[in-house]
Amino acid sequence: MINLAKQIGSEMDFRDASACAVAPPLNAEHAKSAAPEQDEERRDRIFRQRAEKLVTRQKFRRDTTLRVPVLVVAVKNEKYGIELRHVKHVFRSVECTVVPGAGQELVGVADLSGDICSVLDLSALLNVALRDPGAHGLVVQVMLSGILVGLRVDEVCEVQQMALDALVIFDELGAAPATKYVRGISTDGVAVLSMEALTAHDVFLTT
Repeated sequence: MINLAKQIGSEMDFRDASACAVAPPLNAEHAKSAAPEQDEERRDRIFRQRAEKLVTRQKFRRDTTLRVPVLVVAVKNEKYGIELRHVKHVFRSVECTVVPGAGQELVGVADLSGDICSVLDLSALLNVALRDPGAHGLVVQVMLSGILVGLRVDEVCEVQQMALDALVIFDELGAAPATKYVRGISTDGVAVLSMEALTAHDVFLTT
């Protein structure tokens, strides 16, 4: 009982103190006549009320965690997330003009709704796999640090609401391969990309 009182008392803050039930003071005569069982029941009731308020407050904090829309795309056998605020359009079919001497990451240059953009292969960009020149896929047009580019992906899956502050970083996953372009991974295995880190890729020096 003492340990429970200390634990609950240490987690309460002053803003919640006025909301908690407090046992009324006992005078000396009442204290002598009060049965120990009644005192024990009163303390138990107070501690239960405090514990219930603490659980309610923690649940409220979890439920109000900021969630943002994330576009989930598939590349090979992996799923990646792109914050929807970076996405401008998704194109099902894009004809690219090949750039001679370009690296594996650059598929080519394309006219995306009037914007001449470089189209990058996301699998090659993330070192997931080498780009297949004959492969067809969808192109997600994104804004990266003021630059419009297209990211070629195998599939556009869905839009999920994610709590970005709840993502697990790759370093915490032990055996999972670390990558500087991933912000973290969600509970269902979606690796959310860091657009800021992605723009530091060498390929953007020429796009």
